Amino acid sequence: FAATMSEHKGGELEDAVAGLAIADEEVLAASSKVSDEDARFDEIVGAIEDIMMDPTFQGPQEEFCRENCGVFEDSDENKLEYTTLFERYTELTESLLLKKLQEALPDFDMEAFMGMVVERKDQVSGDVFDMLLSFGDFSEFKALMLSYKSQAAFDAGDTSALCLGPSVTSVS
Repeated sequence: FAATMSEHKGGELEDAVAGLAIADEEVLAASSKVSDEDARFDEIVGAIEDIMMDPTFQGPQEEFCRENCGVFEDSDENKLEYTTLFERYTELTESLLLKKLQEALPDFDMEAFMGMVVERKDQVSGDVFDMLLSFGDFSEFKALMLSYKSQAAFDAGDTSALCLGPSVTSVS
């Protein structure tokens, strides 16, 4: 009796496990079907990530910042010259990114990509998009330029711009 029961249960168990395996494969197959547009979006985002890490993309930006950071002052007041530099920087980064995207993906279409971004606005996040958004943000640009200015001063041996905590001055 025990052997028959075990054979019977074993058969049902094998059938149930086989049924679950088939169901899991169907769910996996259904969930792994990605639309062509989703795949294209992921391909473009991957290309942007690669480009942003590429020294040939970073180099011109760094050079621009080093050459122009001396103009900036850490104050609430913004000079008209800052706007001109911001426009030049934005043009530099956008044109360089577009050129690199078109090299990586010859059929890249910025309008189509922007449409994809708008459609996925609730899904879009992460470092890539923060970086892309910062290219058009003046306050981010000014902070970047001030950072370069501070680094340049430090590299030149001027540590007065660094915040090293309270300083003590003797009174004579």
